[in-house]
Amino acid sequence: QRAPAAQQQDMKKLDAVLNLVIDAAENQRPVKVSLKSRKVYIGIIPGEQFERTDIDNLALIPYYSGHRDKDTLQLTFHSNYIEVYEKNGIFTPDSESVTADSLSRLDNFRIVIRMNEVESISFFDMDAYFSDFNPS
Repeated sequence: QRAPAAQQQDMKKLDAVLNLVIDAAENQRPVKVSLKSRKVYIGIIPGEQFERTDIDNLALIPYYSGHRDKDTLQLTFHSNYIEVYEKNGIFTPDSESVTADSLSRLDNFRIVIRMNEVESISFFDMDAYFSDFNPS
């Protein structure tokens, strides 16, 4: 009986992750994806994530990437993709009018992450983080 209970717990976790990913994709809400390697990505999940049944992978358009310190777990960003997008006229996160061309160009930055490498996924409020939680 332990095996079915363990399976049920795994399904509940999977459902919670899937629910978050679906909500994030539908509403274009930024997420933070922390990997087991301590690499961290902040970005949006493209709506096409669910056009194919591939729950083993997660597609992400990155806004920032970095890592967590091995001892303090402090988050440090190394790459600011938003600056690249803005510099090249591709996309501005607060822009209300995103063109088909912008979406197509953003797709060139898409990364795919194996779900078995993911430590956690959560919504990420960039304004709150950079104004209230960012220690720098």
